[in-house]
Amino acid sequence: MIEETGVGAMGILVMSDSHGLVREVEQVVKRHSVDHIFHCGDFCVDHTRPPFSGMKLVRGNCDTTKAVATEALSKWRDLTILQTHGHLFGVKSSLLRLHYRAEETGANVVLFGHSHLPVCGVERHPVRQSRQSADAARF
Repeated sequence: MIEETGVGAMGILVMSDSHGLVREVEQVVKRHSVDHIFHCGDFCVDHTRPPFSGMKLVRGNCDTTKAVATEALSKWRDLTILQTHGHLFGVKSSLLRLHYRAEETGANVVLFGHSHLPVCGVERHPVRQSRQSADAARF
């Protein structure tokens, strides 16, 4: 579990789907001063080599190592972060399964990749079905 490093914290860097581009990832990492770096899978290189060795990694569908988990839960500041690649949740067609997994884990932030598209969204209230609508659905 990653915990906040203290006062003056800079933030986090999130990346995904670098597919073996080590030099490019190194350049991105050098440009940013952050507390933590999250890589959401498909790094496609030895995860023990820099700069990947200093990152919070999850395994994507193109990664071969079993030493890296497919999902991670981290705490940073007042956030509970669910990190995954996304392929196991079908994120290319819907975010609903990922939303449910976030609810199951108590995460209020979800980081994922796989789609190769930038996505940023805010959901203020979890999806819930009221008793009234459940009763109406039966008729």
